[in-house]
Amino acid sequence: MGICVGDALSVPVEFTSRAERLKSPVTSMLGYGRWDQPPGTWSDDSSLTLCLAECLCEGFSLHAIAKSFWRWYKEGYWGAHGEVFDIGGTTRQAIVNWH
Repeated sequence: MGICVGDALSVPVEFTSRAERLKSPVTSMLGYGRWDQPPGTWSDDSSLTLCLAECLCEGFSLHAIAKSFWRWYKEGYWGAHGEVFDIGGTTRQAIVNWH
């Protein structure tokens, strides 16, 4: 839960400078910043962490983890609003290569 809360606090201000954060610190859930998402929206970081945690509850299976990541990428599984709005190029390529 802490991962999602911390992630959601940072989503609207992702890629802003330290100087901007010192001038305007994050003290509550914000929205509609960098990714134009409502307050409380977590990113791919939390979504993939939740996919991993769910899979590990069933034991360790790289296939199950990769399949869960693919499901997130294609269906928004474990996405804050059932969609993918942010994914790094390397992450996307790794998931696509697996599939």
